[in-house]
Amino acid sequence: MKKVEMIRLPSVLHRILQQYTDRENRLSMPQILALLEEEGLTADRRSVYKALHVLEDGGVKIVFDRSGGKMGYYMEHMFTPAESLYLISAVRNSFSLTEEEARKFSEKITALMSENERAMLMQERHDIIRTDNPRVMDYIQLLLQAVRDCIFVDFRYYDITVSRQKKYRRSSGRYHLVPYAVVSSEGRWYCVFYSPSRKNFANYRIDKMDNVVLTKEKADPVPFSLENHMRSAFRMYHGEARTVTAEFDLSLTSQVFDQFGSDIIISKVTETSFTASIRTALTPPLVSWLLQYPSLIRVLRPQELVARLTEIADILHKTYQKEGS
Repeated sequence: MKKVEMIRLPSVLHRILQQYTDRENRLSMPQILALLEEEGLTADRRSVYKALHVLEDGGVKIVFDRSGGKMGYYMEHMFTPAESLYLISAVRNSFSLTEEEARKFSEKITALMSENERAMLMQERHDIIRTDNPRVMDYIQLLLQAVRDCIFVDFRYYDITVSRQKKYRRSSGRYHLVPYAVVSSEGRWYCVFYSPSRKNFANYRIDKMDNVVLTKEKADPVPFSLENHMRSAFRMYHGEARTVTAEFDLSLTSQVFDQFGSDIIISKVTETSFTASIRTALTPPLVSWLLQYPSLIRVLRPQELVARLTEIADILHKTYQKEGS
């Protein structure tokens, strides 16, 4: 072989083994030579053996197997099909990735699999509420660096208005805080920031952050337990999705979008309120959330939820009336 072909051989061979082989699918030496020829490389067995040794020395695990009556080589991939499915599912179910980012991320994972392993994966459809912020992954990278270096970060933070426009908090002013952890919960990514002026920790959704800038200002470390923070600051919501229609006070616009996403169906808007239909589970956490705003939310449908809230109101009334007497 020519010198330039010898240089190319290990990388081309690696690609062939990754694409066509796994524990269930092997390539014999004649098959390898034929595939290399399709790539424009006319190699002999000795050259292939040398290239295999180069790959193995570089950390690629290549196995020669004769079991099952078929002799050949296969490459052990980084992830099993089950592990790949788990990772892809996590990516597809992430609210904090745009559709394009989720697609590219999934493709990077499947690129590490063989063709036969990719065919095993179910092509699921995930109709989830995704962010419109294309900088989430960039911001996560910056925040991880800031956590490591314990430095202040400047950024702007926004809510979504009823007209689906960004409304920056603090009159578009910048936050100046110290990040302590980047965590995920319920498909969203958050950064746990510490405020030296308020002396407390708070969670900020990374997909609602904008213009994130690392400063060179070092912060004085304070005691922080991520385990305790996660236990007290996050909670989960599970259940079968139903359509809930309610009238919300306009002051709750941001909270409603945060809770249920920006693609809820708004059927009516007045000077003081808006009526929206949302898809959510009729779970105790939903009821608890609604009860936080008794004078600002009026559930219209389904009747099952209205009845549950009415029942709770009656129970509370009887309880406190009894205590008062």
